[in-house]
Amino acid sequence: MKTFLHQRERTMLKIALLLAATFVISGCSTLSLIYEFGDDYTAWRADDYLDLTGQQEDFVDSRMETLLEWHRINELPTYAAFLEEVQQRGRDGLTMAELEEGQARMETAWQRLGNRAIPDIARLLTTVTPEQIVHLEQEIQEENEEYKEELDRSSEEHQRKRQERLVDTLENWLGSLSKSQKLRLSELQTQWAAASLDSTTERLQRRRRSQPRFLALLRSKPTEPEIAAWLTEWVETWGRSSNTPEERAQRQARELRNRQRILAVDQLLTPEQRQHAVAELQEYIDQMHDLAAEPPSVSVSGEASTSDSAL
Repeated sequence: MKTFLHQRERTMLKIALLLAATFVISGCSTLSLIYEFGDDYTAWRADDYLDLTGQQEDFVDSRMETLLEWHRINELPTYAAFLEEVQQRGRDGLTMAELEEGQARMETAWQRLGNRAIPDIARLLTTVTPEQIVHLEQEIQEENEEYKEELDRSSEEHQRKRQERLVDTLENWLGSLSKSQKLRLSELQTQWAAASLDSTTERLQRRRRSQPRFLALLRSKPTEPEIAAWLTEWVETWGRSSNTPEERAQRQARELRNRQRILAVDQLLTPEQRQHAVAELQEYIDQMHDLAAEPPSVSVSGEASTSDSAL
């Protein structure tokens, strides 16, 4: 179920995603911290990628503050309503149709967030210097090397770490897993690994396809509308680089495979574990409602600003 709450790291353009306020829940306290410190964190991470000037950093701080307020007030109630539906449906087990619907709704929410953020991202990216683009390319290369190092680990070690991450995630939501459940999860992961590319391999391949295009775009000294158009297309495909029939087929197969895996895990759960997950979800639902009800600290009306925090 935690899959429903994650805006997972997308294939590339981490700078764009950070500016778009990646919504990751890892604990109840984290949810409020996202809105309290998200602007500072995003500026810090954007600086890692682009080595921002002081003026650029001020712009990111200001626009992220507004974006987070918009997200808190307008999007959190939608998320809470969705999780309430997940609660009801998850009591008796999930279906493929429900997973497909959930994925479609997540994509719609992602697109709303991206479309809200794109004007400011485009505005910032028109100000990057050749030196900042070189810095970004170096950061991207370092991340790719980290992915490759992970792939270079022995298959046994890699499989063990994946198993540990899966068990930890499930136990956070479900409570303790039995020995038989852990054994079955290990068997499933072995089957999944043999049947398809490792997710890290797929992610690295997608990054390597998208990154050169993005860097070439920045080096062409594009206008704001040109950057916005590129980002809009990227958001609409959720960073999937689905520009060819082959890539679209690979994406569809990957998404179907992921839904099948969620269903396989769902079938292992006991009624007590489902109830534990329902209770965990309720904590997030309550906190979302509380946060959304707080009065705004900045104006969030209209579209992304083009007048304040000038670059």
